[in-house]
Parts: sequence; structure tokens; C-alpha cells
Amino acid sequence: MRSTQTAINDTRPPTETIEFEKDPDSGEPNGIIHEWSYMPIAELSYFAAAPRFTHDDRVAGLTRAMRIYNSTGTTSVFEEHGCAQELIQAYQAVNAQGAATVRAHLAFSAAWGAGDDIDYAKTLATWAGWLGGCGLGDSWLRVAGMFTQFGVSIDSLMQAESAPYTGWGGFYYDNGVPRERMLEFLIEAARNDIRITTITTDYFDLFEEVNKVVPIGDKRWVVGHLDVVTEDQARRLADLGIGMSTHTNRYIYKHGHIRRDELGPGRENDIVPVKRLRDAGVHVALATDNVPTTLFYPIWHLVSRRNMYTDDRIAPDQALSREDALRSATIEGAWLCFEEDVKGSIEPGKLADMAVLSDDLLTCPEDDIKDIVADTTIVGGRVVYQRDEAP
Repeated sequence: MRSTQTAINDTRPPTETIEFEKDPDSGEPNGIIHEWSYMPIAELSYFAAAPRFTHDDRVAGLTRAMRIYNSTGTTSVFEEHGCAQELIQAYQAVNAQGAATVRAHLAFSAAWGAGDDIDYAKTLATWAGWLGGCGLGDSWLRVAGMFTQFGVSIDSLMQAESAPYTGWGGFYYDNGVPRERMLEFLIEAARNDIRITTITTDYFDLFEEVNKVVPIGDKRWVVGHLDVVTEDQARRLADLGIGMSTHTNRYIYKHGHIRRDELGPGRENDIVPVKRLRDAGVHVALATDNVPTTLFYPIWHLVSRRNMYTDDRIAPDQALSREDALRSATIEGAWLCFEEDVKGSIEPGKLADMAVLSDDLLTCPEDDIKDIVADTTIVGGRVVYQRDEAP
């Protein structure tokens, strides 16, 4: 703590998103750091003396995380945020040990640095051999495609200096592409059949521009964190073959009332409009963002449209039936991974992945949906979780 305190005494906060709290009497920093950055800076700089995650830590944590997923019936994950190489290596180690109990489809997160002089054409052509198409791997672990987002900031470059210690989601902090070069990057990705995943609707116009140069209708590019989508945007997404995944824990349950106030009553149905998107022909899969990890919360969100702060429901006209919400949590997730022919439903010839649940999703009281857990989870025909045997 002394070395950290000395460092703080000798410097000013690097960005406006950090404040060093000072003693009101002495005017000296008191050791408390306030931070408003979306991704942490202080944690990765001023706390640098603290022990970091090792490879073995990540392997142990990932093995434990898979069991947590199994406890609520999850048998496969799709990581649209992108994964740094150290996280991919942890997945590889878990699979090599025969310890994997969750199938994983991962998108790669690249570390670009400042990103100004990157030769995207040359780099992506080189990476196409392992990221293009369905990538490399098997039914247990596959890496394919790339995650991207806008921008390179002083915050992200500072965070990147902590490498190889990556973010809480296991992605590189400097994975952003400068906005003025994003179209160039996306076109090169399309030319090399590298599927793109992202988490903002700001990409819609760019995807249409890419499609004019290299058709992407069959490439299943993904926009995650479904927030606000208009009727026109839903039609355009369908025309481009874009898939979407949700973040209902945030945009319905926690922030839905805020979005409704911002948009006004005439646009309430633009908030997480899963029914509208499905009717337009857009594939929408459910996601948790790990807050919490269980998929039964997003299922409950889409059926009930409940908000944690209000008594009413957010855009109730966009509610799904229980059957349709269940499809979005299963077969639609398999579609995002190009695997709807081998998983996502219990049928002859598909992978033997299934769960015996604690309650009947289709008939239980609506508010009990979120509390459903797995009594037994089977992956690849092997029992990987048994509640009555859980520690």
C-alpha cells in the first residue's frame, strides 16, 4: 500500500474518470481512489503490485465456472465479446485435461495497440486460416470470427499496458478499431470470410456498406446487447442476415424504465423488441452477460417484461410466449454458432446435451421462471451435474 500511496502522491490522475480522494485537513491523498471509467484503469495501473491471475488460476476458475453454468442447465456458451489469447489457452487446457463440461464457441479479440498503422488487409488475410468460416476446433471448443468495437482512447491504451492481464471478460482492452478505418476493416473481414461480432447498433449502416462490396447475408454476423431497434432497422437486419443476442438483465430489468423515459411513450416498443425482430425474420438468441449466469432470468424477462424498479411492464407488446423464449435460449443460440443441425434441440442424431429441470418452464407461475435450476445436466451423454450430489 505504501508504494501505491507514494505513486499517487507523486502524480495527477491520468484521466478525468479517476479521482484521488484527499484528506480535507492535510490535502494529501488518503488512499481512496474513485473511478468512473467503463473499464477499470486504476485496477490495472495503481494496483499493479497486487498478484495477477496466472494461467493455472484461469484454468481453475474456468472449470469452476462451467460447473456453475451446468447448475442451471447451460451446456454451451457463445462468447461474442471476444477472447484474448490467454483465455483461449485456458479453454484449451481445460479441454486437454478432459475437464470441460460446457461446449464453447469463442470469437477472437485482437490487440491492435494504437491501431493507426495496422495493415488490416494483410493481417486478416493471414488470420483467415484459423478465424475464417467456422474457424478451428471441434464440438467442444471452437474459435471463429472476431469481436470488434469502435475506437482507440487514452483509457483503452492505458488499460492495454497491463497486458497480458486482460479484462474481466477475458478480452484485450485495445481491441477497438478507429472509427475512420472501421469500414475498411469490416470489408477486409468479409473478404476473408471472418465473421464479425459486436455489441452496438451503431454498426447497422456500416454493415450495409460492407454488403455492397462483399455480400454478408450468409455469414451470420452478430450484434449483441440488443437495446433499441426500430421497425426499419429490424427489416434491414433481416435483409443482411444479421443475428442478435440480448442483454435483458440490463435493458429490460435494470434500465428499461430509463430507456422508456428517454424515448417517450410512442417508442416504447423499440425497447428490446424481440417479437418485432422475430416477426421480421431476425434470429435472436438470449444472453446473460453473466449478471446473473442463469439463462432463466432472460427467459423470464422476455415473457414477463418485468422491471426491478417499476410495477408495470416494459414494452409488454414485445413479450414472447414461453415456448418462443425457450427457443431463443436454445436453438437460436445454436444458430449463432452455425450448429443448429447438431444441438439446440433434443432430436435423434444431435449431441446428447440436455437438462432435467427443477420446475416446468411452460406451466409454472410466471415469476418462478427465473428461479428454475437443473437437477441433472448431461453433456455429450455424460452426467456433468447432479444437484443432490453438489457440494
